[in-house]
Amino acid sequence: MISRNMDKRNVFLKKLLRSYASVFKSRKAIGDEAVLESKAAEGLEHKNKLLQLQDQRLSDIAWLVSHKVRGPVASILGLSKLFNHDNYADPDNAKIIEGIYASATELDNIIKELVAKAGKKDE
Repeated sequence: MISRNMDKRNVFLKKLLRSYASVFKSRKAIGDEAVLESKAAEGLEHKNKLLQLQDQRLSDIAWLVSHKVRGPVASILGLSKLFNHDNYADPDNAKIIEGIYASATELDNIIKELVAKAGKKDE
């Protein structure tokens, strides 16, 4: 009789331990899900920051192209129209060529700046 009661008690304890174990497993699973959600949120936040940086860089490049590049190009176009093709010895032609060279050098520096901005990597 005592043996039967012990067996019943052991069965009861085993069931009780299994139910506690399942509760703890559920809590752990919920905790694991929370950690995964937190990591996913951090990942999304990081990706969002990278997109904002890329958007800012593209805006900077667009501004450079529309404002800084346009100036030297307009100067080169205007100076080339002033060049005296009928008289290459015209003393003004030397000044025009110097102006074209200066504008082309400025344009080259701006293009290098654009390439540097476009090639910059985000972390």
